[in-house]
Amino acid sequence: MFSFMPRESGFFDLFEQASQSVVEAGQCWKTLMKSFDEPHTQIQHSNDLEHKGDDFTRDIVYKLNKTFITPLDRDDIHALASALDNILDEIDAVAELFMALSHGANDAQKAMGIITLALLSAGHIPSAEVPKWVIISCALSMGLGRPWEDGRSFELWGCESPSWILSMGSPPKPGPARC
Repeated sequence: MFSFMPRESGFFDLFEQASQSVVEAGQCWKTLMKSFDEPHTQIQHSNDLEHKGDDFTRDIVYKLNKTFITPLDRDDIHALASALDNILDEIDAVAELFMALSHGANDAQKAMGIITLALLSAGHIPSAEVPKWVIISCALSMGLGRPWEDGRSFELWGCESPSWILSMGSPPKPGPARC
């Protein structure tokens, strides 16, 4: 049927696909928490779903801008699309933070040993078993160190990165020595 005013009913299909991505990301997170067998694969899948969610949001907003008559209120469509995208963003951010802490625990083993040896030498702990607070603090410092350096941790927590962190830039690349 011919109509002078464009109508679009594809919003519901896009919302359904975006919702499926949210469910799949939740299942991915659940799998990651149940068994930490292949964390890189699960986190990459979570990251792919987050990008897919960005595409759905972009498609919904594009359709919204091209459509005169919508099946729902324009603000509601935009709010729903943003909410679905935000859920995927948060799941992905937590998965990346979890991976950073996991890597931090592995990378910080030397620091844990040094701190434990110092505590043992000073008589603050009875045995050479690494205290839980040492594991947690070392994992946090190593795991969050890199995101903090480039301002990413501020993005994850919903804050604006301070300009002094962004002005530090990347570390210099190794090259020939200059005399």
